[in-house]
Amino acid sequence: DMEGDAAHQDQLFVYRLNGGQSLPVIGFGTWRLGKDTETAVKTALQTGYRAVDCATLYNNQPAVGAALASCLHTSTPTITREDLFITSKLWNTDHRTDRVRAACLKTLKELQVTYLDLYLLHWPTAVIPDAEPPLRVRGYLRPALIDTQVTLQETWTAMEALVTDGLVKAIGVSNFGKKHLEQLLSFARIPPVVNQIEMHPYLVQHDLRSFCSTHQIHVTSYSTLGQGGQARGGNLLQEPVIQ
Repeated sequence: DMEGDAAHQDQLFVYRLNGGQSLPVIGFGTWRLGKDTETAVKTALQTGYRAVDCATLYNNQPAVGAALASCLHTSTPTITREDLFITSKLWNTDHRTDRVRAACLKTLKELQVTYLDLYLLHWPTAVIPDAEPPLRVRGYLRPALIDTQVTLQETWTAMEALVTDGLVKAIGVSNFGKKHLEQLLSFARIPPVVNQIEMHPYLVQHDLRSFCSTHQIHVTSYSTLGQGGQARGGNLLQEPVIQ
């Protein structure tokens, strides 16, 4: 029957996460959209994207929220909130327990939604609150900026509380290596559903992907064609097999 076929078709385009959530296979990233953020997100939703990836670091969540509101709160909406999968990320300066909830609430307000489908720890390393850039010197985090007043376990426990309170449907991580995941899994009451990492033909991450698969952590890739084609190893868009 047509209804059954449609349901089957929908399942082909989502991944089932270990928490039971359905994550669309392809998502729309909002990094570096700048002044075009609102228009770009609106266009993406109208084109058919249903997963939107955001972050505090991107400094454009209010514009993303305006785009979401314009599509969801019209007199004749064609998209409902339940149709969407909205992800955001906790920035490094907000790892302390008292800052996790406040950061999440600020994100919800900026995005004009009442819950997130997925909230990620953007990086495993905590940075002291209100740290001034540059955070890195020659590619490495400045040691003086590392926040020694909070542990990963404390941050994750605060993230788990967001799930309990209904502010987020699921929690996960971003840019976590195997050792960080091993540490996290040793105490997590709610295991991460996702590890979002840079992954493309020049950076295939075999070992990390294998580890995540073993522990039922879904791997989401960013910069799948490099950053504007540029990636470690050359320009992916110039590769004959991609052209």
